Amino acid sequence: MSVPDHPLMPDTETRVSVLLNRIHVLGTVEGVTVIAERVDFTNERVWLHGRAVPNSLTEQLTTEFWTAGQRWRNVQQSQGWEAAGEPPRGPGEIITRIEVTLAQNGSGVNFDRQLSVGGSGTEWRIEWSWPRLNGGTLKFIGTSPGAEDSELIVETPPPN
Repeated sequence: MSVPDHPLMPDTETRVSVLLNRIHVLGTVEGVTVIAERVDFTNERVWLHGRAVPNSLTEQLTTEFWTAGQRWRNVQQSQGWEAAGEPPRGPGEIITRIEVTLAQNGSGVNFDRQLSVGGSGTEWRIEWSWPRLNGGTLKFIGTSPGAEDSELIVETPPPN
């Protein structure tokens, strides 16, 4: 039995990353600008990774979130879950208002899109994911609320 066929080995796919060699703005929302960092490919999916550009607003929102989180934890510990209510929402959720569509050869394929943002210590990171399209050039279209679209063109690497 080879190692990849071993029943205890996870079924994983190899990712191919395309690092972007220039700054590309995907969109801006309420003073927070999101740039593309890289695009990952497997045989099944494509991911676009972005992050907010740090500025005084992101610092302020992060500090307010940490402060609100500490207050929430104090109430939860002293008065219980019911008194604490819902935990504060992460500051990076603001960047989910930037819509990104994947297109190939002029047609959009925004179906089955997945989106994730943030997490502990990564509040200002965002990731979009779609089913992989075969061959050609991919066009990511970022749309900010009330602003013009932004296009990012990426050549699709060959399947693994």
